[in-house]
Amino acid sequence: MRSNFLMEMDRIAVPRTTEEIELDKMYKHGVAVPFNPQLTLESLTGYGPAIAADGARAKNESVLQGLRTLSGGAKHAPDTRNWGIPRQTVDRLKFHEGVHFFTETAERAHIEADPAAVARLPDGVIKGPDDNVKKAVVDAVVRGVYEAPGAGVQGYHARNETWDKSANESFEAKIASLVSVKQGGKKGGAPEAKGKAKQA
Repeated sequence: MRSNFLMEMDRIAVPRTTEEIELDKMYKHGVAVPFNPQLTLESLTGYGPAIAADGARAKNESVLQGLRTLSGGAKHAPDTRNWGIPRQTVDRLKFHEGVHFFTETAERAHIEADPAAVARLPDGVIKGPDDNVKKAVVDAVVRGVYEAPGAGVQGYHARNETWDKSANESFEAKIASLVSVKQGGKKGGAPEAKGKAKQA
């Protein structure tokens, strides 16, 4: 008997094409076939390096990389076989307050078409990123704005795949408390006595 996981994978799996089946058979039997890749410049979008350059494609790759980093660091996966189980994606969004970057609109439609996945959403809809996420992406990968020296810890956290609004606020509060303790001396304990005590 197949497990629930395998049954779920069978349900969402995309059937192989006739060409893919024939190619697989030839590969297993050692048949030599010519390799004729069919690529276009647009089909390579998302696979390029995110480099600091003025070219339109370099900027596009930088934005895509920034979005993927802030949404969990998932690799570029436009193929439907890589979309995973919709309910797992929804659970990650719901319970971890995370952000999921849809590679294309079809991936979002794929999740919204699953009634069980939609039912797990708080409002039954997938919400877009808030202003904090948009600003983080625009500042880092579009405007080229970076933190001033001395804010290295905050900068690292902002570029980490676990970043989200609530975690960032908690992180900033913790940093502020540590700084205040360092500047004000030891935290807690009895107050220091002023002046010298009189001797009996």
